[in-house]
This record gives sequence, C-alpha cells and structure tokens, in this order.
Amino acid sequence: MTSILRNHNVRITRNLHTHTYRCKHAEGDVEDYCEKAVKLGLNELGISDHTALPDNRWDFVRMDMGDLADYSKRIGSAKSQYHHLTLYMGMECDFDDGYMKFYEEELLGELGCDYLIGSVHWFPHKGDWININDGPATSAELNSYISFLIKAISTNKFLFIAHPDVFYQSYRTWDEYCASACKDLFTAASDYNVPLEINGLGFRKPMIFDGQEYRRPYPSNNFWELASDFGITVTCNSDAHRPEDLITNIDDGIELVNRFDLKIAELKIN
Repeated sequence: MTSILRNHNVRITRNLHTHTYRCKHAEGDVEDYCEKAVKLGLNELGISDHTALPDNRWDFVRMDMGDLADYSKRIGSAKSQYHHLTLYMGMECDFDDGYMKFYEEELLGELGCDYLIGSVHWFPHKGDWININDGPATSAELNSYISFLIKAISTNKFLFIAHPDVFYQSYRTWDEYCASACKDLFTAASDYNVPLEINGLGFRKPMIFDGQEYRRPYPSNNFWELASDFGITVTCNSDAHRPEDLITNIDDGIELVNRFDLKIAELKIN
C-alpha cells in the first residue's frame, strides 16, 4: 500500500477493500466511490464486493450471480471515465475449497477480476458451519477458524486476507490458546508470503465488554503485537460499505503498523 508519513499525518493514496449496494448491506455504486476517491485525491481504488457464489450460498450478504455482468460493466465504464484514477475490479471471496475453481476460472478468468481478497465469515466445526459473528467462542472453535484461514492462505490465490482477527469479537479472552493458534496463522502467512489486513471497519464497530474492559472488537492490539515477531506483511484498508467511509480508519491501521513495527506489503496488481 502506498502511503506517506509526515509528522504523524498520513497521506492515504489507495483503498482496495470497498463494497457496493449489490452485497445487500452496503450503499453506493462504483461511480459514487470513484467520485469520492477523486475528491480525496486517491491514486488507486479497488472495488471488491462480496462475490456471488454459484450455489447462491449465504446470498443475503453478497451479490447475486445475475449481478456479475453489471458489476464488471460498471467498473469497466468507470475505468474509461476516471482517467486520473487507477481503478481495479476485485472480489471479496469467502474461502471454501469447493469454490476455488469458480474463483480462478470464472472470477479471475472469464470475468477478468484484477485481484481477489480472501476472507472467512463462516467456518466448519464438527459438521456445522459457524458464522464469525456467533463464534468462535471456545478454544476448539478458534482452532477450527484459524485452521480454515490457514487453508485459505495456502491456496496462494488471494492478494491478501481480510480481517484475520475478526474472531476477537466473539473469542473475547486473549489467552494461551488464542496466542498459540495465532502463531500458527502468522507462520503460514510468512511461509506463503500472503499479507494480512488491518481492517478499518473494526474501528467503526461498537465497543464490546470482554469481562475486564470495554474495547473495540477488532483490530486487536494483542494480535498485531504478536504478529510483529513473525516478519509478516500487512495492508491497511477501510472496508468501506459507504462512499463516505472510503478511507475512514486507514490512518488508525497505519498507527498500529507504526506502533508494532509491522511491514507494509508491496501489493502488486496486474
């Protein structure tokens, strides 16, 4: 991510995690975000809505298959209209082995996406699927979540992994089990050279009480402080669901980068 730090003031020139109305829980379309990007002086913008899935799974929080063509058309049209803005077409993709062929052949291939973001909003545990908003709540569920995230990393198909510490909104105690699982995650991210995202949306979520104090659900200071021991790279994005949040809280993510001496990834998009 290209950023310039001057006397603790941050000049933000790119956001790669942006959602449109098509995912059914965001506002605005491609042109709305482009207009905002131009006003903010951004150099690069990635539109990365929650992808449609061929079996319509979890379709209440993602675009429909019938939206893919218009999504591509709108981004293509905006690329020709906003000449001073480098615009990318991305997708945020929930990981599951069964979807990887669709992601590679249809999204990256036929549709022509420039990049894919990997994420885990549902993970398998003992034959059931747990939504990240409901868990993990136990150490066993946390291990299932982290193991699933590591499988996503190991595919090497994603430009980066979104909000890897989102689990901390439900697994509310930073304990030895949590630290151990996260060490496995950081080792995988380092081995496969896949960046992890410091996600701006977490800063905009309501504070939670973890039994000892009120804190934000994520990003987790404990998580990113531990990450600094593993030589991983990170990227900071807003996870914007409204045009007005296009770069909101990216500067807070960069503050964590500086505080814990993390490395900003040099993300290359073809």
